Amino acid sequence: MLSAIDDAKSGRGLLVMLASEPGIGKTRIVQKLGAIAEKRDAQMLWRRCYEGEGAPP
Repeated sequence: MLSAIDDAKSGRGLLVMLASEPGIGKTRIVQKLGAIAEKRDAQMLWRRCYEGEGAPP
């Protein structure tokens, strides 16, 4: 995933999707990646999926 930051800085932006079972640490990984991106003078945007009742699996 660190190479995605370098690629984006070189003008080759891309989408990275991180998915797995709940509670495995996805949010923590994204937070760490965001900190690394900031140190490399890059911007990272991220969103969470809706987790309420009736959400698709």
